[in-house]
Amino acid sequence: MGFDVVRSAGCDSDLDLIHDHLFNAYRDFGDAPDIAFERAVERTRGIEDDMAALGNVPFQGTLEPQIMEGLRYATKGRAVFYFLVDEGHREVQVLGISFGGQDHRKHMLERIKDLAQGRSGGSDDPHA
Repeated sequence: MGFDVVRSAGCDSDLDLIHDHLFNAYRDFGDAPDIAFERAVERTRGIEDDMAALGNVPFQGTLEPQIMEGLRYATKGRAVFYFLVDEGHREVQVLGISFGGQDHRKHMLERIKDLAQGRSGGSDDPHA
């Protein structure tokens, strides 16, 4: 049995931004707004499916101990997921998602800085 995947508030915000980016890109490249919206929804669902699959192989990806102890990232398609694995609770805690050509490392450094300063956008630890 796999691990549960828990999203942070920042992760949900990232998904919203990715969806908006995709919608605008599809529309700007000529899709009608309704078609652009449907394509963006489909692509965002694919990213959510990839995120859910992190629980099947929780110790995948590259460790980033320079940023945060236990932090990992894995690339699926054009999305980069940053997450922690809580083996005791059998959870993968997704802290952030970057997409496409974003500087994902910089994005995550800013997210961790916000977490350390107690600002929104980070992990909502259900076990705290």
